[in-house]
Amino acid sequence: MISLNVYKSGKVVKTVTARPENIMFGTIEDILAIVDVDVFDNNLDNVTFAKALASMVVKAFGKLRPMLLDVFPDMTEEDLRNVRVGDIVPVVMSIIKYTFAQMVPAAGGSGGKNA
Repeated sequence: MISLNVYKSGKVVKTVTARPENIMFGTIEDILAIVDVDVFDNNLDNVTFAKALASMVVKAFGKLRPMLLDVFPDMTEEDLRNVRVGDIVPVVMSIIKYTFAQMVPAAGGSGGKNA
């Protein structure tokens, strides 16, 4: 489960959730357009991965709003205005990791449940 908190006056007022397996192909396509997959390999730790991803997210910030609204259908535009930027990178990381985990078996590798 992926979740994102909405804040008001520094307190969580709402938490929206999404299941990675329910994310649509078009949303994954939008995420992969943001991310330079060649930067990542199996040797990256979470901190290095997060830093590289944060840099890419900043460059593609305009595409992020519609993507997050697609991933979290219970989130409104106003909710999104009250999400901490630092909370967004882990969400995108989770989606990317899930996507890669599903792509490996499809490409004939190991891992995932569709092997």
